[in-house]
Amino acid sequence: MTKILATIGPESDKIKDLSFILKKTDFVRLNGSHNTIIWHKKTVENLSKIKKEINILLDLPGIKPRTNNAKDIFISKNQEISFYYGNFKKKDKKIMSIQLTNKIPETKSKNKFFTISDGRYKFKILKANKNMLLASSVNSFNLKPKQGLNIPFSIFDERKQYEIYVNFLKKYLRKIKNISSIGLSYIQSENIIKKIKKKFPNLLVVSKIENYKGLQNIKKICEFSDGIMIDRGDLSAEIGEDKLYDGVINIIDNSKVFNIPVILATENLTSMLKNPSPSKSEIFSIDYLQALKIDRVMLSEETAISKNWKIIINWLSKHLEKRKKSQIKKVEFSKTQNFWEIFNNIKNLRTVLFTKKGYAISKILENKEIKELIVFTDNQKLHKLNMIRGNLKSYLINKFNNKKLSEFIFKTIKKNKKTIFKDINDPVTLIYISNPKKKSRANTLQFVFKEDFQ
Repeated sequence: MTKILATIGPESDKIKDLSFILKKTDFVRLNGSHNTIIWHKKTVENLSKIKKEINILLDLPGIKPRTNNAKDIFISKNQEISFYYGNFKKKDKKIMSIQLTNKIPETKSKNKFFTISDGRYKFKILKANKNMLLASSVNSFNLKPKQGLNIPFSIFDERKQYEIYVNFLKKYLRKIKNISSIGLSYIQSENIIKKIKKKFPNLLVVSKIENYKGLQNIKKICEFSDGIMIDRGDLSAEIGEDKLYDGVINIIDNSKVFNIPVILATENLTSMLKNPSPSKSEIFSIDYLQALKIDRVMLSEETAISKNWKIIINWLSKHLEKRKKSQIKKVEFSKTQNFWEIFNNIKNLRTVLFTKKGYAISKILENKEIKELIVFTDNQKLHKLNMIRGNLKSYLINKFNNKKLSEFIFKTIKKNKKTIFKDINDPVTLIYISNPKKKSRANTLQFVFKEDFQ
């Protein structure tokens, strides 16, 4: 089942609001590009007070140039603007100047246009050099603070990118505890991922695919990442809207090969920022994502800055729940089938897995018709990774008792039977791996019923 990743912002940061959000999701995001370190620290502390075990994703500010305005700026159609980085001498006082937070990246090709704010607002380039873009606006709009520039086919300096990440994390992790995952913007290769993992081994790395270089190297990026975030807004602005669909499918396919969770970001329910219900295209898009087995739908400004955030998260939570399958189909086996062939014949039953390493998870999830996967593990890193996934529930338990494994499993299921069986009388599929002899393994599959654990 696809689940929610909710972004916390100034509209949703009060204790009562955080409590409401944590009833809808166990995975929340903080955007490091916005708000102060004091705000982030207080928000994390409040989240931890409400729920002991929660997966918090800290999205790191990346190398993409952002506008450095502190307040909204109205920009009219055809107005000329100088976007600059560093020192800048104004030649024409009539032309508005807006400072950028980072250098203007190199590009693969000579561009005639660029966009701002995930491709929403377009500018025609009149003049460009390495530290300045003179451009005229195609739209009239309000420029919000810290909005990103999307320049097609950008190539970013990975050395500088790594430096930005490390400096930010050192500063934040000294003051803020309970961050379990980090989002790395504009990942272009596996090199930064490997370096960050070596320096911060306790953090899960979610790589954000946002430009053509990241798309080019998607296989290697997936191989070394703990999760993938597809930022459709930035990606479409960088590679072109006509290439977005193929790009998204390519990312999802590679993520499945390496069995890592996928988060889909940007403009999932933006029509609800002003309206009480979503557009037909948004509903269709969310349902299609579920069919593709996306793990998380990310709500960004929908829950961070919208007055409608409660209506939005309520609607999405109910809609995702409705999509669950409930019908149980007949299971048929043949004598010649192996363990996984038998399992793949099981339809619409909950599955409980006891695992140390998690190797069986990918095999289980190949069965597209299991109702729900519940994982018990004593591996803390695997548990953290499982919490990102939308298609399973994970529980961290005490060290497995291998000498009395059957007894240990029975006691664990009995202790958690309300979660496992809920109010159903259907059987649950139980899978665990035992080691009856040295250097041997045995896959065990059985059906268990609620009444077995009275």
